[in-house]
Amino acid sequence: MEKSILNLKESVENLPLTQKKLFRRFFKVAEAEGLVFPPKSMEFWIKEKFGKLEAVKKQKIIRVTNVLTGEETFFNELRAKRPIEAKKIPVPEELRQTETCSFCRPLKKTPEDIFGRIKGRYSLTASNVAKYDAWHGLVIFSEHSPWQFTEEKIADFFQTASLWFKKVKKYDPKAIYPFLMWNCLWKAGASLVHGHIQLVVARERPYAKVEKLEKLAKAYQKQYLTDYFDDLFKVHDSLGLAIKFHSTKIISYLTPLKEKEIMVISPRINRLFFRTLSLLLQIFFELGVKSFNLITIFPTLKDISWHLPVLTRILDRGALENQISDIGGMELYSASIVSSDPFFLIKEIKKRIACGLTKI
Repeated sequence: MEKSILNLKESVENLPLTQKKLFRRFFKVAEAEGLVFPPKSMEFWIKEKFGKLEAVKKQKIIRVTNVLTGEETFFNELRAKRPIEAKKIPVPEELRQTETCSFCRPLKKTPEDIFGRIKGRYSLTASNVAKYDAWHGLVIFSEHSPWQFTEEKIADFFQTASLWFKKVKKYDPKAIYPFLMWNCLWKAGASLVHGHIQLVVARERPYAKVEKLEKLAKAYQKQYLTDYFDDLFKVHDSLGLAIKFHSTKIISYLTPLKEKEIMVISPRINRLFFRTLSLLLQIFFELGVKSFNLITIFPTLKDISWHLPVLTRILDRGALENQISDIGGMELYSASIVSSDPFFLIKEIKKRIACGLTKI
């Protein structure tokens, strides 16, 4: 039996007892059948759009809940084939045009921070003109295209970000909780096409969702005398949903927020980390992902008790030409709805990633 999110329950039942118990510490799985009764007049249209009439009449829905974090995802692969009536828009000229791009002229068209700018080999920092928080900066790519995925460039972007975080800490000792986000293109929330990463630093306490996760990891360590992320990796690895290279772990997450979510767990930001992100982003691009969200929770800027690794999450935000948002009321206030299969995603990643990482 080929593993799939649709037969997750069966895959879990086939695990050895200790692995099954660990899985159930983290996750609950439920199956349901959605029934549809189309009129005869719809049958041709259904076959044309979805392939098989029976696949629409009886739909298998998988509900996966991370009982520790509260994250929950409903999987129905049929939703990937659903008809979308909104007019598709052509990919805009802005992807190629640079004449009117302010980020192509950052020294003249962007503000700087109180400590000035940090210049990398392939990037330059700026202060965000409309801030999320008191410390909110940008790493602006030297090239206009946001699709800059070489290891050398990823390393430069993150090293420039690290220097910016340290500068912030020097000016504001209470600002010790750094957070990086890369919203690639408009589907992911970017207001400008030109490649850039956003940087924020929380003062006095972490941002709420980061704080909640850190407290969970601390409580988990106290209760089970093991690391939350080590066990999270073990659960996914037992099902074939994880890869480990040296100290870096990659998970095709069972409760993704949206499509194709990958979690990267690292002890530190180093060459292996840069290589891993570079390869994953290249693989996403090969799989047709052009717009994505990437976040990284950096180590704290002060030596304090902290129970999070360097944690990166990457997910797909959908086709650029599609005007429909991938987030609605369900995702905002209830649970995530996902059509991509984590088992398919890890299979594709494993096919492509091994030769790149084993060179390290």
